[in-house]
Amino acid sequence: MRGGKWNFLLDDVGESRRSNPKDKPIIDSADIILFDMENDGRETKNLSQKYPEVVKAMKKQLADYVNNGRSTSGIPGLNDTGGKSWAELWPLKDYLNEVSLAEMGTRACKKAKSQQKK
Repeated sequence: MRGGKWNFLLDDVGESRRSNPKDKPIIDSADIILFDMENDGRETKNLSQKYPEVVKAMKKQLADYVNNGRSTSGIPGLNDTGGKSWAELWPLKDYLNEVSLAEMGTRACKKAKSQQKK
């Protein structure tokens, strides 16, 4: 998700999904990735630990999109998950409504609990 100079990504495997071997790996890759697109257009340095306030704001914004079923103004709708769980959304669990939490699925809940133990 883009917001100003920031690009915010959720990566449930905690590593770069880049498949092109020419791409450099992400420095400090994690489940939540934040890039400064003005200073790092190639998306190489994860800044999520350095800017927790930006991460928190973007988590809330993305959760609002999911909760409303849309990112535009209008009547809230339902998300079309195609019958699959949205395990990638587990970092947003504190901001999701009950319907969105149900869509997140049990796999994500198990992952969230295991992350809390660390």
